[in-house]
Amino acid sequence: MAVEFSPSQTANWSRCPVLWRLQNVEKWTTRSIGAKEISALCGNVFGRGMEIYNKHAMREGFDRVKHDEAFAKRVLDDAVEVARAYGDEEAKKLLDLGYTVDDPDGADAKIDITIKALRRHIPLEPTPEDWIVLGAEVVSKEHGWCRCDVLYQTPQGHRVVRDYKFKLKLDPDYRASTLEEYGESTQRNHYLYAYDAQVFEVALVVAAPWYTPLIPFSRDEARLASWVASQKEKWAHMERMKDGREAVWEADVHRDKFGKCPMYDACLVYNRDPERMRLGGYIQIGRR
Repeated sequence: MAVEFSPSQTANWSRCPVLWRLQNVEKWTTRSIGAKEISALCGNVFGRGMEIYNKHAMREGFDRVKHDEAFAKRVLDDAVEVARAYGDEEAKKLLDLGYTVDDPDGADAKIDITIKALRRHIPLEPTPEDWIVLGAEVVSKEHGWCRCDVLYQTPQGHRVVRDYKFKLKLDPDYRASTLEEYGESTQRNHYLYAYDAQVFEVALVVAAPWYTPLIPFSRDEARLASWVASQKEKWAHMERMKDGREAVWEADVHRDKFGKCPMYDACLVYNRDPERMRLGGYIQIGRR
């Protein structure tokens, strides 16, 4: 059976195979934690809270989670407590691994904003009461170890896979383009394919200004078949590159709308020399 890779790995490889090899295979990362990394941590904190909420719904059903006031309060408190503890634990892990935080006070403030957003969002969670939670944080090993936030089944027997996207802020002028990006992402088709779902949903939660759309993307069999065929070509290259049977190639563009590639200095300044990279502020995290 051919090896498959996760949406994030495939996206990195599509951007630049050298970036993918350094970041996903050799596990290099920058030592300094800035705004982008803190935002990613906030997204994980929010996701951890929603995992707890959905696991309660899986055991008890949405009717009780939404309408039993005493139970709903316990669920909310549990989700917030676990999310907060997760954030503290992950922050400690990063420091223990040798990372440095550019703005510790600002990072703590962003975690606080995330927890407040989680507490505000859960009572508004829009999932229909007659949907069944099949699983939360469901890992598909055979499909690149991808992990969906939650998998539902509708009364009609259809599967819906949802991914929560949390942002600390989003200018209203960028809402449409942001949602378009999620619809065009490889994650959409990968999850429809991996979980045999009829719908992929993006649940976007923006803390400031408050904005919480739920955007469904339906399965298109012809489009999905075309996507799978193209991905299998990519995955074959990735497998050979990972095993050293094919050379990686370098992209011609080294920055995007968010700025420089995270491996910009590693490639263009330190020429991918491990010792120079370490001296220049990169660290190598243990491989799986």
